[in-house]
Parts: sequence; C-alpha cells; structure tokens
Amino acid sequence: MVATSKPVPTPKVVRVEAVPVEVGGAGVVVEFDAPVPRRWLKALKREMSRAEGMQLASAKFDGCFVYIHGVALDPPSAARRVSGMLATVQAG
Repeated sequence: MVATSKPVPTPKVVRVEAVPVEVGGAGVVVEFDAPVPRRWLKALKREMSRAEGMQLASAKFDGCFVYIHGVALDPPSAARRVSGMLATVQAG
C-alpha cells in the first residue's frame, strides 16, 4: 500500500507592516491566519536570498508571525518587496 500525503494548506496573510529601523533600512512583520508550514518557510527564505535589498535580511518565525529584519530598503519599499515575495511563495 502506498502512503499518500495531503498537501499542506498555505496560510493566508492577515497583514504586513514595515517600520523604519534606527540604523537604516526596515523591519517587516507578517501575520498569517495559521502557523506556517516548514516547507513554506524554506521557500520564503529562498526567495529572500534572490530579492534585491533582501539578501542580508533574516527571517524569524513564531507561530502565525514572521519577523524580517535587516531589510536594506525604506519601509514602503520593504512592504512591497515582502508582499511580492509572499505572492511568489504562495503561487508556488
């Protein structure tokens, strides 16, 4: 008998907030409606390594929240960049 695995549902984004950091750049907080699966987190980190202004950023995950710090962009640009990365990861 072959074991089948159910696809892990992708959580939906509730909000994205970006704030300026004193040393320059921005920090971004993303809230989801459910905890984020591990494979999804790996995909987000992969996208971060490719995106301009995000290469030196790091992400910390805590339940339904993702905290991204070290973004080398101003807050509005950081929010747009993170939103684009989230769309890419959720698509696939």
